[in-house]
This record gives sequence, C-alpha cells and structure tokens, in this order.
Amino acid sequence: MTRSGTRTVLATLAFVFAAESVVMIVLPFLRLRSEWLQTVADSTILALLIAPFVAWLEVRRRRAEAEAARLAAIVEYAEDAVIGCTLEGIITSWNAGAERLVGYSRPEVVGQTPEFLIPPEGLPAVAQLLERVARGERISKYRMVVKSQSGKPLDISVSLSAVWDAHGSVCGIAIVARDISERKLAEETQASLVRELQRALAEVRTLSGLLPICSACKKIRDDRGHWTQIESYVSERSPVAFTHGICPACAIALYGEFLEDKGA
Repeated sequence: MTRSGTRTVLATLAFVFAAESVVMIVLPFLRLRSEWLQTVADSTILALLIAPFVAWLEVRRRRAEAEAARLAAIVEYAEDAVIGCTLEGIITSWNAGAERLVGYSRPEVVGQTPEFLIPPEGLPAVAQLLERVARGERISKYRMVVKSQSGKPLDISVSLSAVWDAHGSVCGIAIVARDISERKLAEETQASLVRELQRALAEVRTLSGLLPICSACKKIRDDRGHWTQIESYVSERSPVAFTHGICPACAIALYGEFLEDKGA
C-alpha cells in the first residue's frame, strides 16, 4: 500500500471513531426507551456524519484517476519514445512514440529485454547504463545506435531515470528516446564544411608570407628545400591554373632579329 493510501485509511478510521463518539454523546439526550429505536438512531446519525467524509473521499479518488489518466495520455501521445522497464531490463510499457521510432508494436516488445534493439557491440554499454540507473543515477542525452524493425540503424539520444516506489526504493527504469539522425547528419555536414574551410585557410597560409625565389630563373624553394617552377608551386597549393604566353619585352629580347626582319 502506498503512503497516500495508508494516510487515507488512517484518516477514515479516525473519522469513524470521532463520529461514533459524537453518536454516543448525542444518543442519551434523545431519551429513546426502545433498543430498536436506539439502534436506528445510532446508525442514522453515524451515517449522516460519515456521508460527507465518504463523498470527499470519492471526489479525491476521481481526481486521482483523472490525473493518472491525463498523465498516461501525455506519455502515450508524446512525440518522443517513452519506455518503461524493470531493473532487469524487461520492457513493461511502450508508447506510440516508441512504435513510430523503431516500428515494433507494444505487444511485440512488452516482456522482452532490449537486446533485440541493440547491436551486439552496444550491449555491454547498455548493461552498464541500466546498472547505474538502478543505483538511482540519472543519465541524460546518451547517444547510441539501435536497430529498427526494418533493420535500419538509427542514431538516438536517450535519457534514463529511476522510478521510485512509495518506500523510496528504485522499482523500475524510465527511458525517453529521440531520433537524432537528422541532427547527426547536420553535424557531419558542418564538420565537413569546417574541414574544407581549414584546408582552404591552410592553403592561403601556405601562399602568404615570404617565398624564397631565385632572382635568375625564378624558381621557388619549397619546404623540403627543393627548387620548383613557380607554376608548379602555386598550382599545387591553390586552384590557380596557368596559361603560357610571352610579353612584348621578352619577345623583343628573344626574337628581336626575327621580328625586325619580318617588319622589314
């Protein structure tokens, strides 16, 4: 029996005792000579005294049932998967969000352990999580991979907390799971963009600062001490592509006689 139920029983007994005491005080003033009339009066007065208390208890019971139904509806229709299990990991409850997440219906999973959802390499970690929660620890946003009914791996984030009974002992485990496949894809895309940016910045840094270049042949000395053509050095470190031509001054210096003869 829960603490609330114990308090209700004790309150009922105390109220009945008080009502009977009132009857015992009031009854002599009625001066009823017949024992039958005394019995009827006793029962009637006691019933009149107890009736409001019984009505109050009924109101409390209905409110408690309505609150329990409301909380059950919140859990059932929550967007996230809400799963209840014993300390041994046996599934006891499975809401509609869990069905949408992995595809299994409630009758298919209740009474089973989570091994059918977890890849073999993830089972030791799950066992450790259940042990930690059984000791009263709360675990938030733990990332893991589960298998859907179709066999497709799902990236999920789970939060686990202990369920306590009326005596303050852990009696079960509540699990809330959420699909983070899209978030993980976005994080991987972002990480890829960051890597590309870092690579581009590295290339920019490579082409900045002082470059050792030969004053005669215009070759560049790289980090390994090798002298390479400036076209090769720049092309390897940037998306620049070179086309080759000859400027007028070099044309005269190299082919001046040919140009003069052709001009003549």
